[in-house]
Amino acid sequence: MEIPEQKRPLPRPHSPPRILETHSENEVLDEYRSSGSPLQLRNLSENSNKSNNQNSFKLSTHKCNTQSSYNSMHRSSSLEHRLQGATSAVKHLEKEIKQKNALINSLQEELIEKNKLLDSYSSQIYSVQTHQKSSQLQSSITSIIRKKEKELEKIIKNQQIKIDEDKKTMFRLQELNKTLVSKVKDQEKKIEELEVYGNDKIQKYHVNRNLIEENEHLAVLSRKSKQEMEGLKQEIRSWQEKHQNLLNSSMEFEIQTRELYKANQVLNENILKLLEINQI
Repeated sequence: MEIPEQKRPLPRPHSPPRILETHSENEVLDEYRSSGSPLQLRNLSENSNKSNNQNSFKLSTHKCNTQSSYNSMHRSSSLEHRLQGATSAVKHLEKEIKQKNALINSLQEELIEKNKLLDSYSSQIYSVQTHQKSSQLQSSITSIIRKKEKELEKIIKNQQIKIDEDKKTMFRLQELNKTLVSKVKDQEKKIEELEVYGNDKIQKYHVNRNLIEENEHLAVLSRKSKQEMEGLKQEIRSWQEKHQNLLNSSMEFEIQTRELYKANQVLNENILKLLEINQI
């Protein structure tokens, strides 16, 4: 009795997650230069005191604060776009892991069917041949199939461990993503506070001549804000490296899945050969 071979199509490769867009160090340096340095603000204040031209000093200070606010909002918008790309990559990884789990379940069901087929072959061989030949053939077939079953079970177990590791990595990436979102919101809040603080100080200039000290304080806050932004960029680079490692692990899992499928095809071919020997 011949059993039709069950053929399974090769799994289609998944498209890799989209790499997050990053800015080069030159672009960050250009943005920093365009925002104006604390030394330029100090020189501008000194020239204004020497010339006693208050109207020109207020106009230059207002332009610097406006340019700094625009650059801060631009950097905040860039971070939001990169966060959206990171969220999309995490969702793609979740979908890919579900597909891999479905493939593992399918292979396990196929292994159960092979066990049932083995029992059927054993009963047929026993009824056709003599007791001695039947015992020898059954022992040989059982040994071969059991060996293949152990190999398949080992492969399935390794793949399951790999999936569990990918899930843990994805969970860590999600936690990193949440932390990054929280830091971006805090940074935006600080930028808004700096803008409000700067506007209040400009309005108080007409009654208080201590604008130079206040501008120096704002410059210190601006430097701290830029340092925090640099720290966020370093965290984003670290997150991108972890994301690339997860992508490489997914590619290795796909290659191992194809090897598992090839091993299954070899097992089917061996069973068919044993059937042909049995009929002879």
